[in-house]
Amino acid sequence: MISFRNFALRRGERLLLSDVDLTLQSGWRVGVVGRNGSGKSTLLKILAGLEQPDEGLVTRRQRLRIAYIPQRSEFDPETSVAEEVERAALASGLRADERLARVQETLGRVGFEKSTQRVGDLSGGWTKRLAIACGWVQAPDVMLLDEPTNHLDLEGMQWLEQLMSQAPWAWVMVSHDRWFLERATKRWRLQ
Repeated sequence: MISFRNFALRRGERLLLSDVDLTLQSGWRVGVVGRNGSGKSTLLKILAGLEQPDEGLVTRRQRLRIAYIPQRSEFDPETSVAEEVERAALASGLRADERLARVQETLGRVGFEKSTQRVGDLSGGWTKRLAIACGWVQAPDVMLLDEPTNHLDLEGMQWLEQLMSQAPWAWVMVSHDRWFLERATKRWRLQ
């Protein structure tokens, strides 16, 4: 679905990654671990097509649907969780007749009991769940998650592990939590 050939990433004069060949295939669950500043978040942005590598070739399958969940998501605090998830569904091109059912199913899957709950009243963990719901509702081919365990307590991490094990698509997750990655992924790389 996505491949890198002779990929290199620099920050100023510092070479973070070089001569990387990587292929992401359908159904893969990949974890990326590394020190702060080692280029993990930038790697996800490049996978998402938001940034370009310093060297190398990145190819993506045509019409590939990618959901990118950044470390910090920005939501309007005055909207409801349902409005934010519906906005994500609309942006992904879901038809109107599919949108309402998909939004309701996603909110239930993520654990929101009250779809009218105001975003500004959410804790950090529930805001992270909302960000994941906004990615999930898009039914992507690939989901890219940058530090999704931040702000989650143990129950939230168990929920995320179970949710992502049910994902019918490939995903790549950056995390410092090796225990979580060992349980949730099929492949992970220590930098």
